[in-house]
Amino acid sequence: MKSFIITILLTLVSMTGHGEIKCHVVGTVADGVKRQTFYVAQQGTADDDDAKWTEIKVKDGRFTLDIEAETTEMYEIIEDHKEGGHFALFLVENDTLHISITPDDEGARLDVVAGGPEQEKWLEMQRMSKSLFGQKAEMIESKLDSLEDNDLLDTPEGRKLVQAHDSLKARIDAWMKAYKADHPMLYGLLYLEVGMLYAYDDINEARPYLDEYHQLYEHLFPKHPAHRRIALKELGLQLQPGQPYFNDYEAATADGEKVSVGTLYRGRVTLIIMWASWCNSCRGHAKLQIPLYEKYHDAGLNVVAIAREWNMNSFRLAMERDKYPWPSLVDYQDRFGVWEKHAKKNGSGKFLLIDRDGTILSTSFDAQELEPIIKKALNIE
Repeated sequence: MKSFIITILLTLVSMTGHGEIKCHVVGTVADGVKRQTFYVAQQGTADDDDAKWTEIKVKDGRFTLDIEAETTEMYEIIEDHKEGGHFALFLVENDTLHISITPDDEGARLDVVAGGPEQEKWLEMQRMSKSLFGQKAEMIESKLDSLEDNDLLDTPEGRKLVQAHDSLKARIDAWMKAYKADHPMLYGLLYLEVGMLYAYDDINEARPYLDEYHQLYEHLFPKHPAHRRIALKELGLQLQPGQPYFNDYEAATADGEKVSVGTLYRGRVTLIIMWASWCNSCRGHAKLQIPLYEKYHDAGLNVVAIAREWNMNSFRLAMERDKYPWPSLVDYQDRFGVWEKHAKKNGSGKFLLIDRDGTILSTSFDAQELEPIIKKALNIE
């Protein structure tokens, strides 16, 4: 059978060019899997940028993919990068990696079954965990599913099973943490980074990942760029009310002129609006701030908007349609890393109200909640 082969040239920084890592991915797709197209990208880098996703087409139940990268990184293969669906994470290493795709009640199940040395360390931990806890976990989950189907979870039996499930999960987590402490693995470091990514900007959700990072991984694999990214994430997570905001960073005007953003907000009561033309919720929340701006701008309220964009035409169209009364800076294709600096690598927006001294007053996007804080900061009775 002739495989459908796609070669992608990915690097950590530019996503183009040749790298030191060459990984050959082989996929087998079982009969009964309806989907014949999947997508691959480096984890946490693609978001809604179609250009960063590589489409893989299945032919005769197989696909192959060659990835070149600067260093070993975490990638994901997903059913549909727009609609979501099942996915699998894997490490790009100088080796061959095997992915199995089988039918599932909700689409397709994606499993990494073999890979390079670091991938194999993780797979071995998973196999050992399954041998120790798998049978009991499957039994509890099967009973819970049955009770849920019959609307019996909120019964003495259901509550007892939920407690047993939580207790077993805690045992598995403790066992895995001890195993990773005894068997350092790069996959563990990058998997923690993925967990932090989906903690969004909630410091409490991110705390378990940060604690494990500092306990197990902070001094391991010292040259890997994940340490820099995690440090930025941790710094960004500190952007909470009562904490100082950044003294300065850079973005660009719509015409591409570099701007020192700090010059626009230092010494002023400022609402920082991080948005994007492709983020409908960001735009909706931003438009709700227009009445606040018009009401308090003459009294000193300042707005600094920064858009994360992949397409400048879409940006200009959004500015025209939404009729913002303030200009907007742009971080085009993450040139300045503004979202990463604010711990927002996932791609959603962020609002920060800061006072004249640079202290964060609020991270809310609720205009009603913001108004009294703005009035107090502007010394309006």
